Amino acid sequence: MCGILGSINIENTSDFLKEISHRGPDANGEERFLIGEHQVQLLHHRLSIVDLSEAGKQPMASYDERSNIVFNGEIYNHATLKKKLSNVPFNGHSDTETIVNYFSKHTITENLHKLNGIFAIAYLDKEEKRFYLARDRFGIKPLYYYFDGKRLMFASELRPLKVCLKPELDCGALLNSQRMRYTPSPLTVFQNISKVEPGQVITFNLEPHKIVADKKYFVQKTDLGSRKGDFKKLTTEYGDLFERAVERQLMADVDLGILLSGGVDSALVAAIAQQKSKKAIKAFTVGFDGDHSEIDEIGYAQETADLLRLDHYVKKIGAQDFLASIDKISRIVEEPIATTSIIPMYFLSELAAEHVKVVLSGQGADEPLGGYD
Repeated sequence: MCGILGSINIENTSDFLKEISHRGPDANGEERFLIGEHQVQLLHHRLSIVDLSEAGKQPMASYDERSNIVFNGEIYNHATLKKKLSNVPFNGHSDTETIVNYFSKHTITENLHKLNGIFAIAYLDKEEKRFYLARDRFGIKPLYYYFDGKRLMFASELRPLKVCLKPELDCGALLNSQRMRYTPSPLTVFQNISKVEPGQVITFNLEPHKIVADKKYFVQKTDLGSRKGDFKKLTTEYGDLFERAVERQLMADVDLGILLSGGVDSALVAAIAQQKSKKAIKAFTVGFDGDHSEIDEIGYAQETADLLRLDHYVKKIGAQDFLASIDKISRIVEEPIATTSIIPMYFLSELAAEHVKVVLSGQGADEPLGGYD
């Protein structure tokens, strides 16, 4: 979870960068560029996961110095893309270095759909004098921006934009978030601040300075159709796809963990991760003190951990912990989101962060794996 920040024709100070320092405690970097009459600034706070050396530091330039990037995310198929750059010299083995060189050779707008991963990208093409903001197709990685036709500011979180711009609340968007239980892209609860939409790339032309394109590089089909065939064969195929997806996401040069509930979803992710990982997997579970046995999953999670021989770390929270955390968690999430699970998720993440930098979870897997009653 790195933090990216930058601007065109807005001076970003170290105070703004401090607002996202919690996203990347391992390193930080800053680059300035003069493109025509426009000042472009790229800043980054790094959480080192792949290529822990200086070769993975950002902002990062392409081998030919044509382009620069700041990037938050993971590109699971970057090794495959790297093989298509046989004549490019590499300093390290990070996915950042792969994609900045891939885009420099093959253009960003025509190749974003080839990325298998989760990402928020800010990319400067100095030769074409264009600047790009892009977000992964599911919108996993956040990317906020302000643009008034002449000035641009973007960040992984709202905090730097709020400190710099001091925006007013958007009461309409706030009411909408109460109705929908979250704030859908491109809206935010602040006036003149937007979210890059899932699957979107926005192009800024620095000569002249205006948005020249605002398009989706990936659009999900509305009618996905259905698959018919032998049940056993289709189930086996799904299992193969599932295993490959988990294995891809073990890409890390640091220890890995699993957020382990008592359900089917995280248990299956844990089983495949333990099978495929070259390192021992640590598991983390949060439970509840007092008379909450009907929602406490520690017992079931412990069974899974024992079966898979996982190092299992457990934390119980009480009612006072729950209530005392609300203010802090509200500041972390920045915009209203109506899910009570975010509170135990905070304590679970806090527990995991004491031991590992990266975790897998079963979040979102209940639907395809039949995890609900």
